[in-house]
Amino acid sequence: AFQFYAAEHLADENVQLMSIAEEGMYTRLMAYCWIEGSIPSDLKDLTKLCKGMKPTERVLKCFKESEKFKNRLIHLRLEKERKKQKDLIVKFINTLSQ
Repeated sequence: AFQFYAAEHLADENVQLMSIAEEGMYTRLMAYCWIEGSIPSDLKDLTKLCKGMKPTERVLKCFKESEKFKNRLIHLRLEKERKKQKDLIVKFINTLSQ
């Protein structure tokens, strides 16, 4: 699971300019990105992940090319959350071992 900051999401201008269908695609792709660590950059694959709806440029600009994985996209906010979770786990483990 990842933290979903409702106020941040609703205040994001790009999200506010999305149609409800775009917002659904965006949220769906974020969920896949969280689970898999990245999503494919291929538009056909992304369309399949969005149940046959082709992601728009507004949706796609929320994701960035991955430096680690070829032909994959990441979400920078999710990467920040992933790091935060890892840091908390390390801190917890260190606390237990003291």
